[in-house]
Amino acid sequence: MKRAALIFGLFATACSVWAQKKDPVQWTLTSDVTAAPPGATVPLKFSATIEPGWHIYSLTIVKEVNGPNPTTANVVENAAVESSKIYQPYPLKKLDPTIDLDTEMFEDRMDLWVPVRIKGDAKGPVEIAVQARYQACDDRECLRPVTKTGNVMLTIDPAAPAMPAFAVPARYVDVSDKAAVAAMAQSLAAKPKTGSDDGLLGFALIAFGAGLAAVAVWLMVASSAEPSAGVKSFAWPFAWRNSSGGARIG
Repeated sequence: MKRAALIFGLFATACSVWAQKKDPVQWTLTSDVTAAPPGATVPLKFSATIEPGWHIYSLTIVKEVNGPNPTTANVVENAAVESSKIYQPYPLKKLDPTIDLDTEMFEDRMDLWVPVRIKGDAKGPVEIAVQARYQACDDRECLRPVTKTGNVMLTIDPAAPAMPAFAVPARYVDVSDKAAVAAMAQSLAAKPKTGSDDGLLGFALIAFGAGLAAVAVWLMVASSAEPSAGVKSFAWPFAWRNSSGGARIG
């Protein structure tokens, strides 16, 4: 009994360690700014690097029963931060084989822009943290949702250069702006589908064209070839000729 319990314990530990090794998404928080004056808006970049074959879901999808878990992101509460926003790039809209639904997702990499407005009375070194909660899936399984945090250090200094206004990059959307999110969703829905259907259609068209070309070449060769004595030859339009020069249909 003790031996069986020991074996089971070792097996459970091995499975737990194996499961913990699946960590296909890594997050980093960066900033090109190291010092900013009080009241400035500092743009931070919160980046997810996703292993090949895996994906995470958009921040802008609506959570549904049996649907994917949307990614969420927020600035951790900080006494030096007055406000912040999260800007997401346009995601992919494609079939997720794990849940058999068309949904919004990111593969390979996702960069969130997080402009953070510093309070007017803030000063000195400040550590700002941004966290994300997300679920990673591949074509066979979905891992449990997890939360990860990125950190960046800033120095709040009245003598620091003034910061320019944050310019929203092209094809980015404020995830809290319902009108902008709706416009993005409409744009994604109107985009022609890509993927296996297009591949099959392209293959079918190529095969059809190749077949027509082969028939045309065969007809040209057949009609131009000299028939051997006593052998019928084929000529357009579907007339059989014999070696004596007579022609008949059939």
